[in-house]
Amino acid sequence: MTKRLLTGSVGMVAISLGLVAAQAGAQGTNRTNGAPSPAQVRYGFPQTPTQGAAKSYDLTKPITLNEAVAIALLRQNSIAIAKAGTDASRAQVVQARAPYFPQITPGYTYTSSVQPISGAGAVGGTFSGENVTDQITLRQTIWDGGKREANLQQARNSLDASQFNLGNTRQSVILAVTQDYFTLLRDQKLIQVQQVSVDQAKQTLDSINEQVAVGNAAKTAPYQAESDYANAQVALIQAQNVAEVDDATLKNAMGVSTSQPLILAPPNLAPVIPTPDPRGLESYVQQAFQNRLDLKQQQSLINAQTDALRVARLQAGIGISASVDEGYQFQPTSGEQRAFVVSFTYPLFDGGSSKAAVRAAEAQLAIQERTLDQLEQNARLAVEQDYLTRELSRQQVDAANKAALAGEQNWKAAEGELKFGVINILDSINARLQLVTAQVNQVNALYNFYIANARLLRDIGSNDPEFASTMPVLKGAAATTLVASVKKAK
Repeated sequence: MTKRLLTGSVGMVAISLGLVAAQAGAQGTNRTNGAPSPAQVRYGFPQTPTQGAAKSYDLTKPITLNEAVAIALLRQNSIAIAKAGTDASRAQVVQARAPYFPQITPGYTYTSSVQPISGAGAVGGTFSGENVTDQITLRQTIWDGGKREANLQQARNSLDASQFNLGNTRQSVILAVTQDYFTLLRDQKLIQVQQVSVDQAKQTLDSINEQVAVGNAAKTAPYQAESDYANAQVALIQAQNVAEVDDATLKNAMGVSTSQPLILAPPNLAPVIPTPDPRGLESYVQQAFQNRLDLKQQQSLINAQTDALRVARLQAGIGISASVDEGYQFQPTSGEQRAFVVSFTYPLFDGGSSKAAVRAAEAQLAIQERTLDQLEQNARLAVEQDYLTRELSRQQVDAANKAALAGEQNWKAAEGELKFGVINILDSINARLQLVTAQVNQVNALYNFYIANARLLRDIGSNDPEFASTMPVLKGAAATTLVASVKKAK
């Protein structure tokens, strides 16, 4: 049963990437009716990766959670920044691969010079001349001691890390929008509760005034009811203010700039199943270790730093290189040029620079390894906290529903007795306050469950499954290291 709920939540809470909007920013089109930010005015709209069919949105109409997520994936600058990072890393891979190919360099040099004439009998004379040199040269590196191999592998690992970062950033944006969307839904429900509470307090006040009018109550009797009515109005105003603030928070998470309030479509929430999740906590933890893109990103950074350490050690040792140059000069003397160069170098004394570079690379590698360990601990903590919160909310939903039902029956009975002067006004007010408390708890428990479930999906790296499937796959030593870290965490 729980598995069915989680599956439904993935489709509802997280992602329907077929709804991801097109790159409206690429055409400079504002399809979400939100004003562009100052940075968007200056630099254009974010360039973010999308999947699925193009779809535009209108914020003057109700939007679903999937549409809110899609807008955020289109408009959020954090995703555009992460994508720019992958573009830069991809270009660095091309740079690192370049030494494997011949480097062809045409050159043209023109020199015009004026020099004084020297020698016996030369007084104030000058000599002017022109020189033109043009040639084309091909250089091919045959061997450089393994540096180009290490540099290329480092660039590839850095690209993997940037791609994992892009996916991880998307997942964070999705969670932020999901949380804020459910929070705003909760606020709107709480406004309804407080509005009903105001109506009920007014009803109680009217009943007391009727009792006073017919002489069944003292003239001071309405004071308590008037105070209660005013307090209910204050609670309603506070609930409305909270909703306005959270509306702004959701728009910020979506990456839109507008003062227009959002209209949320009526949600089709899956019912909360009261039975505990048969899947144990440790199963979620292991899934987090296997799926989380931030852990994979960190492992790729470790691999890149390992390559950087390899380069530093090569530069600190004996350097061996071999290259061949083939060229042809056209002017001033035409002819073929060829050279085969083999060199051996060793930094006999460089002020300790090369050895310090090795120590720095070793320290950076230790930092990256400890960072992975720290991330794994944080991942376990997040999974455990959100799993327990979700299961607690599951129990609270059932209890809160029963409390709200009992509170409503109690208030109706108290209000009926008040009309006939059978009950004290304080008892009626207490009955209403108990009902409001129960209804507030009911709303909070319900949406706490959905928020905790959304957080748990993010914790285990499953709230953006379609895009995550396009991420690189750790292979070889990297995969072995990550598996070893999972076993260590167990």
